[in-house]
Amino acid sequence: MPLKKIIKAGAITHLTDARFFAAYEVAYLGFCFDPASPDYISPQEALAIKGWITGPQIVAEFNNQDADNVLNIIRFLEPDVAELSAQYGAADIAKIADTEVLLAYHTSFDQRNSVPEDALYILLTDLPQNAELAPNWMVDATYNHLLHHGLLQVKGSPEKETGVKLFDEVADLLESWMEDE
Repeated sequence: MPLKKIIKAGAITHLTDARFFAAYEVAYLGFCFDPASPDYISPQEALAIKGWITGPQIVAEFNNQDADNVLNIIRFLEPDVAELSAQYGAADIAKIADTEVLLAYHTSFDQRNSVPEDALYILLTDLPQNAELAPNWMVDATYNHLLHHGLLQVKGSPEKETGVKLFDEVADLLESWMEDE
């Protein structure tokens, strides 16, 4: 059954998460290429996982990496979407846009106006309690008061051991968003 909402599963670091979220037909699977992040995955590992998955669009998540590094990863992985932090300048964005990937952004609520208007989505990293949401704003599913919004991100998490993981909590959430057929 398809989901009622557009869901991105971000910070995927292993095949177990990728297969789980793909089975739920999420719209996007994101891989974090920021070496400073605990969610970092190498481009080689992401490419191997990508080869096992069908359905979701692949998102390459970047946070202030050098634009040349971003371009190299995009050329290697060939993702559908590049998700950039709002700190990238216009020249870097233009170079990245030349690769023909769709561009999305992650930024704070206060910096949302610095993002180009043609963004596929804007993942907001913080949100005031009473904020009115634009249709292309994505929010993290940890904001319980915003679970009614149509564009949400859930995140992957570590396995207990290779191939072993409990999905009860996130499965319940995803099942609550499934359409009745």
